[in-house]
Amino acid sequence: MIDLGVIAACTRGAAITINSRGEIAGGFGGCGPDPDDRTFNRGFLWQKGKPIVDVNTLITPASEIWVDEISFINDTGMMVGSGILPDGSSRAVLLVPTHPGR
Repeated sequence: MIDLGVIAACTRGAAITINSRGEIAGGFGGCGPDPDDRTFNRGFLWQKGKPIVDVNTLITPASEIWVDEISFINDTGMMVGSGILPDGSSRAVLLVPTHPGR
């Protein structure tokens, strides 16, 4: 078992999925003072030898959907999760890496 840690803004995290390359994804919580703020939860990605990252920082161009959790990662790095729009409505999200398999 490995403590993956959390990013500075968050107080807790849960690893939810792992692929055959050992990439781990899940969600952070407690990322702000207001649980009603859509950025209170954040999806994350951890890769061996790299710092854990908020997946929202990897999305370019930036999206209006805030990814709050990753529920699955496949062996090419594609991720499925949930996101929140500015109006508070939820959406399913699919994140596709620009360099799959790296």
